[in-house]
Amino acid sequence: MNGPDSQLPSSVEAAPLPEVLNHTAFPSQYYQMMDVNDQVFHVMVSRMTFNMCKADQEGYLQLADQQVPLIEADQHYGDTEITSVIQESDFAPFKPKCDVLFSHAVAYAPNGEPAKRWPVGVRVGDWQKCLDVCGPRTLERNLGVWSLSSPEPVKQVPIRYEHAWGGTCQWPLNPEAHEEPELYEYAPRNPVGVGFSDRRWRKQSGVRTHNAPCLEAYNQPFTAADAASGDYPVVGLGPVGRGWEPRIALAGTYDDAWKQTRWPRLPEDFDFAYWNAAPADQQIPYPSGGEPVVMLGLHPNGDIRFKLPKSDLKLLLHLKAGVPLFKPLVTDTLIFDMQALTLTLVQRAVVTARAEVTKMELGTWNIAKARAENAQQVADASISS
Repeated sequence: MNGPDSQLPSSVEAAPLPEVLNHTAFPSQYYQMMDVNDQVFHVMVSRMTFNMCKADQEGYLQLADQQVPLIEADQHYGDTEITSVIQESDFAPFKPKCDVLFSHAVAYAPNGEPAKRWPVGVRVGDWQKCLDVCGPRTLERNLGVWSLSSPEPVKQVPIRYEHAWGGTCQWPLNPEAHEEPELYEYAPRNPVGVGFSDRRWRKQSGVRTHNAPCLEAYNQPFTAADAASGDYPVVGLGPVGRGWEPRIALAGTYDDAWKQTRWPRLPEDFDFAYWNAAPADQQIPYPSGGEPVVMLGLHPNGDIRFKLPKSDLKLLLHLKAGVPLFKPLVTDTLIFDMQALTLTLVQRAVVTARAEVTKMELGTWNIAKARAENAQQVADASISS
């Protein structure tokens, strides 16, 4: 070696890498992860993109002409520090439930006529969610009392956490790039929202008027009393920030004890539900395909209806010992892109490294047919012997 050894010995050992073959046209990737018991497992993730404007006679969406590559890093609507997430990275190791997520979602007023407030909703199978939206309005505080203006009539409202309850207060209002703010307080459930107002910040800044949220919990209008209490539901359809409450609590404890006894492994109180990016009320059991989808108020031309696509992606696992096994991928993420009008199914499979997989093939085999062919080959071999 020409130079000093700058490498640190790894305290985490990877599992032997299997041979990986992708027999499909879908963007896919293999990688490894460890659980809280320090057991390594294999992960295969695949992304399928469908055209929401193209369905067959039974209502099932058809594949899009262009398959979107796997998302390698979180995508934001703007600056990562002050805007919400469009899509998270696809490289989560495991999701206990399926995320139902929307990107670039917009609420459109009924009949295209300006309105002060209206509801929108979505249904996937037995799951549904409704919310109310309203036009811009302001909060004002005079002599310790909050008041809320009436919403302005509008034709559309972006459904982004920037328009939901929450926010950040800092002083000075516009600090120099190299300066740390003297005061920095934020709403832990949504730092990028509007309406949150810290008492010390109000006194320091003298600001009396604030924007109020335009996204409301269904049949629960935001009021001046909610502003005074500083507590109101955070409403949205997109991913929850990784560092926002209550999601961040699932990431576990990274204290001195973890540094001394666990690093770089996961803390023992890590919950894999952390990898579910959707709000809790948008996490559903893994869908099997065929579930009816209905969107109300999310497209300027009216309602959208179709059926979730069915997928038969599977892994064919060749083991060091024993016969090959099939393992289906589960759909753990549904992403409705309302700008591109596409639906993305992110599918994933995990396999313990203790299975000693030597080869992993991704494909769409007919399991019944494959089993019949395998049985016939065994029978033929028996006869010939």
